[in-house]
Amino acid sequence: MVYVVAIVVVAVAAFFGVLTGMAATFHRRNPPPKWLAAIHGVLAAVGIIILAVAVIRNGDQGMGLNALLVVLLTALGGLALLSFHGRGRRLPVSLLVLHGLFAIGGFGLMIVAAAVTLYG
Repeated sequence: MVYVVAIVVVAVAAFFGVLTGMAATFHRRNPPPKWLAAIHGVLAAVGIIILAVAVIRNGDQGMGLNALLVVLLTALGGLALLSFHGRGRRLPVSLLVLHGLFAIGGFGLMIVAAAVTLYG
């Protein structure tokens, strides 16, 4: 059940991430609004913490751990984007795309981990 909560929180974070990415891509002269990026980042961080709790609680060394590792790599990319954003610089589109692709992969692994845990 904890995996499901993590999935819901990360899904909401992904929604705000898509909005942030669209703002960064279509409004290239200005970085996306800081409040939008902040909501995305805080929700993503909460989702990662909940996912870590689920992995530790279930002693998951399979798909859940893989999901956590991919999501943590995604977070590193997010921190790199945050460094550009904090300095008011344009966000590199290549880094935005990589961040998004890793996020999609991690989210997919989270769904599989939840399914294995619930329906095992």
